[in-house]
Formats: sequence, C-alpha cells, structure tokens
Amino acid sequence: MLTRSDFESAVKDALRHYTQADLLAGNALLHARLLTRPGPDAATPQSLRALLAETAKALFAGERDQRVYRVLETHLSS
Repeated sequence: MLTRSDFESAVKDALRHYTQADLLAGNALLHARLLTRPGPDAATPQSLRALLAETAKALFAGERDQRVYRVLETHLSS
C-alpha cells in the first residue's frame, strides 16, 4: 500500500513518463490496487496509461475545464 506522499509522487512520475512505456513499467502505481484486474491487461504500462487518460477526462468534464483538458490531452498523447 502506498502512502499519500508515495501515491502523489507516483502519479506525478506517471504523468511525466506517460509516453514512455519502459519508464512507466517501473511506476509504483502498477503495484497498487488501482490496476488489479484479472487477465493479461492487468498492471501493464498500457493499462496505467489508459487509467491516467480516463481519469484526466473525468476530472476535466466541466465546460470550463475543457481548455485545460485539451492541453493535458495534447501533452499526454504526444
């Protein structure tokens, strides 16, 4: 289980290395219960990337937040 500080660091690290699967592979979030799913897609860099994208989309669902989301989406997809 991650402490709050460790979780925050892992999220920042995951966002920083979003496009680099080799760096995401070592992220602590892969070992957290966030990505515990049965099957071949459980706890992979790709599943972490999908979770980050899904979370960003949900966080910026409001009309006012759409510009911020588009900037984040552009950064995450590049």
